[in-house]
Amino acid sequence: MGDVSKLMALKSMMGQQQLQSQEIQQHELDLQDQQTLRALAPKYLQKDSNGRPTGFDADNYFNDALSQGVNPKTIAQTRNLMAEASKNLAQAGTAQIDLQKAKNERAYQIGEGVRSLTDPVAQQAAYEDAKPQIAELGLDTTKMPPQYPGDAGMKQWEATLGVHAQVLSDAETLAKTNASNSKAALDQANAFLAQNKADVINLYRQNPNALLSQIDAIFPPQTAQNSRYRFGVQQALATGDVDAAKEWIKQASNEKAGLEKESFTQNAENVRQALNRQAMQSNELQKSGLNSLDKMFTDPQHGYSQFLAQANSTKTALADAKDGNELAASLAPLMTVLGVNSFAGIHRVNPQEIAAAGPAVGSLYRRANTILDKAVSGSMNEDTRKEMGAVIDGLIEAKHASLVPSAQMVARNAGLDPSKTSVLDKDGSMTTLDKVVAGPAAKTTASAPPAGATHTAMGSDGQRHYTNAKGEDLGIAPSQ
Repeated sequence: MGDVSKLMALKSMMGQQQLQSQEIQQHELDLQDQQTLRALAPKYLQKDSNGRPTGFDADNYFNDALSQGVNPKTIAQTRNLMAEASKNLAQAGTAQIDLQKAKNERAYQIGEGVRSLTDPVAQQAAYEDAKPQIAELGLDTTKMPPQYPGDAGMKQWEATLGVHAQVLSDAETLAKTNASNSKAALDQANAFLAQNKADVINLYRQNPNALLSQIDAIFPPQTAQNSRYRFGVQQALATGDVDAAKEWIKQASNEKAGLEKESFTQNAENVRQALNRQAMQSNELQKSGLNSLDKMFTDPQHGYSQFLAQANSTKTALADAKDGNELAASLAPLMTVLGVNSFAGIHRVNPQEIAAAGPAVGSLYRRANTILDKAVSGSMNEDTRKEMGAVIDGLIEAKHASLVPSAQMVARNAGLDPSKTSVLDKDGSMTTLDKVVAGPAAKTTASAPPAGATHTAMGSDGQRHYTNAKGEDLGIAPSQ
């Protein structure tokens, strides 16, 4: 493994060395291309009769460079740079082109001033003074050697001035072409606009409704807005002012849009207020429904919880009487009367009602001598006690059975969700309206579901029903 690792490291190092070698070779080729381009540049410099650079023969220059082996990619890049410079100057305008020409002329004069000197010392001093002057013109001086480059170096520098002069010349030509094209396009647009206006006026004169129909499409005829804008369009076209006619149509459209926006805003506000009123009414209705349900089940005088407490107390007294509790036996008639009165919503004790539970009782409680049999055992007759208990159980069943449909009706009218509405079950435990057991009917014994039953679902009556695959009601399901 160690040998393999060394071999891999050696291979990586050799690859890096090969890459570096290729980069060095390419760099050398690029330098060679630059040297060839610099050497050929003075040959294609164009001058006037006074020796000033006026341009540069780029086509022959690049062809010659290709023949000398310069990379075509380098030539293409140089061409693109010259074309881009001309394009930018053309877009900058003639003023910028003239300024660049003046700078190019000034740079030539500075260079000629240095080259005209014959004394080497004075020439070097003038050369050093010329650098900052040339830099102020915006030309790059970073590649100028520290020593005066001699006549050959000045020729190459003049070639750069010639290239710049050629770029300026191309930019000037391009700017003139663009201006000419722009003027031609503007003239054509103006001519088209004038013809369009003339056509509109002629069309209106031949068929006035052709334009006025646009107003009719915005505001219905026979309206004040329609009459006002039609008059404006007619007046404008009568004087040949098509722009004013269009402005009248635009104003009509804007006014219509403003009216529609105002109407939409008002309608939205009306809907919002209606929804608020509906929400408030719904809240009040639900609040009233909840209050009614609370009163039905928890009212301290008439609620089911109060009645159930009285009934359970009576059943407790009856149970105690069974075990020989004389006090409970003596109180049983009173407790029974209280239970019956509570079922009826009466919360008072009448001696006549107590007496009714005593000697005069016939089939309901039996006779008084069977109610209180204290002489023998101090306990209540078992049949009578059972009958009293059955009466109380029946009252509980009837009371709760009467409350559940009423509670369901109140909840439905108030828009309450049965699954979230709390009520009391028959035994006083807390449940929800969709699960409450309503009276003896819910006590049916479990039996096989009817044919076709696949599900059960809560019905509108608060009881669970059998349903088939189609959701059809197949009858009440027994409580679990």
